[in-house]
Amino acid sequence: MKFVLMPVIAMLLLAASVAPAQTTFNRPNSPSITDPYESGLKLYYKTWADLNDAQRRVVPYPGDWYRFDKARGQMDLLERTWRDGSFTQAQLNAAINDVRFVLRVNHISDPDRDVLERDLNQLRDIRIRYGQ
Repeated sequence: MKFVLMPVIAMLLLAASVAPAQTTFNRPNSPSITDPYESGLKLYYKTWADLNDAQRRVVPYPGDWYRFDKARGQMDLLERTWRDGSFTQAQLNAAINDVRFVLRVNHISDPDRDVLERDLNQLRDIRIRYGQ
């Protein structure tokens, strides 16, 4: 029995060590939000997650990954300043531009492109409603 288990365990360990490394980005869960102004937070969380999902499905070109990271960073900054009420039109514009740049330049799938386009349109709507 011992001789049978050893090869099985060795094969499992080998398979686990050969599995491709996948980059993951942790993000807090979206809070339950009902206030229309606070719904911006939900959109920022969703856009952040959608950028993350799209990046997981692309070939890791350094330029693409940089643009994903930059857009997520802008969404992170926008979320923090939105929470404390100090966000500016310039931050909102920067976030919109970075997501648009990912869409225009990065190598992403059509379904991911559609999802990010919807996010971008919602960000533009927030800019119209709450822009300063």
